[in-house]
Amino acid sequence: MFAFSVWMFQQTGDWVAAVFVLGSLAYGVFFFLQEVSE
Repeated sequence: MFAFSVWMFQQTGDWVAAVFVLGSLAYGVFFFLQEVSE
């Protein structure tokens, strides 16, 4: 999902894709921290 977003951004240069990359990255970090805290 993240890699696809990065690829989309490289292809289109669209800011929407960049926002999607940041969102998926933030979600990944959040999920990782949730796993660690338990």
